[in-house]
Amino acid sequence: MIEAEKHEKEGLPPYDHRLQKAYVLLLEGIFNVTRLNELAASLATQNQESATEVARASLVMGGACLDATMKQAIRDALLSMASFDGSVQQRLAKMIGRRLKRDLDKDGELLASLVAWPEGSRDQLLEELVAELTSASLQSVQQLSKVHGIFGMGFQATETLQKALDARNQVVHEMDVLNPMPEVKYGKDGKFVNEKHRRPRDLAELDQWSREMLDTAHQFIRKVDKRFGELIDYTY
Repeated sequence: MIEAEKHEKEGLPPYDHRLQKAYVLLLEGIFNVTRLNELAASLATQNQESATEVARASLVMGGACLDATMKQAIRDALLSMASFDGSVQQRLAKMIGRRLKRDLDKDGELLASLVAWPEGSRDQLLEELVAELTSASLQSVQQLSKVHGIFGMGFQATETLQKALDARNQVVHEMDVLNPMPEVKYGKDGKFVNEKHRRPRDLAELDQWSREMLDTAHQFIRKVDKRFGELIDYTY
């Protein structure tokens, strides 16, 4: 048997079965980000522009892994944790209250269903709540803090994570294009001259940022796993 403290210190896979799928997604992300970062490093001596493009892809992959890992944990673990943790129940109850208020402002059909068929409607309401929590992209410090808070856990983003999320959003939503862009130029032959119109990126920073997002996902799984251990009082 491995004591819980040692299990956490060594960063072993989560003990609680509800986090296994999230952990598999994390491993997939680590594998893909590592491969992309290695490819970027090998391209750096041949073609810096291509290396930077691959490193940008690694950054996006790191963000996708963070998003997918946390959402899977919400789907598989949140309602189970609520059954053990009264504070999580209260947070979910507040969200349900807001959902019912919106329903009453419309036609009250959901509330009527809860009264007429309480068991089935309750499960449907909880499923809708989980779907709502996983519908938004978890690519901002605000969203990450919200998810940690629902699980009853604190969260303090590092400066590196903030930079990683900012850069990820610039790549995904703006193609990493400088604003304002340089003047568009054409050569004498009428062909477009590819001026440097994208943000300059340092390969080492992109590598660090992609790994920071993976580490954030890993820490989230470990904290949820530890919380289950405290609530259920098991040893690993």
